Amino acid sequence: WHEEENVIVVTYRDGSNNQYGTIVAGTVSGSTITWGTPLTFTNFYLDPSDIVYEPTNKKLMVQGHREDNNSYWDNRIYCFQFSCSGTTITAEGNVTLDPNQRNNRCGNVVYRTGTTRVLCAHWYSTNMYVTAVNSGASSIGSAGSMSTINTTGSLSSPYIVWDATNNRCVS
Repeated sequence: WHEEENVIVVTYRDGSNNQYGTIVAGTVSGSTITWGTPLTFTNFYLDPSDIVYEPTNKKLMVQGHREDNNSYWDNRIYCFQFSCSGTTITAEGNVTLDPNQRNNRCGNVVYRTGTTRVLCAHWYSTNMYVTAVNSGASSIGSAGSMSTINTTGSLSSPYIVWDATNNRCVS
C-alpha cells in the first residue's frame, strides 16, 4: 500500500513477458481495483519477493532474486526503488545485495522506523543475511554489507520484523 498516493502496488514475475520483473499500481473503489499500466523493470528473469513503503522519501522498495537462464544456481539478490504518482510507477534504480552466483533466495523487506532505510532478509544454504539499503530522494541509495544472522539449521523463508520499541531487527 502506498500511503501517500492511496494506491495498492503489486510486483510479480510476468509469465507472458519472459518472466521479467514487473510492478503495477491500482486504485481501490469499494470492491473494485482499477490497475494502471504495468512497468517492466528488468530485462531478466526476476522473482520479486517483497515490497515495502518507505515514508520519509515516499518510495517503494522491492527485493528480488535474479535467475539467469532460469537456472537456480546463477542467482543474485537485488533491491529496486520506485516512485509513484497515482497509478504511474517510475523506476529509480537498484543495488545488488548479494552478487554471488549461487542458489540465493529472498525473504522479506521491512522499513526501519524513523530512517530512510529498509532491511532486506535473504539466504543461501544455512546462512541468513540482512542487508540495509538507503532510499534516495530521486534514485536508490547505497546498500550496506551483508550481516550474517544465522548459520545453522535449514532455512526456507527468512523473515524479519523491525522492533521499533527496542530499535532492533528481530529474526
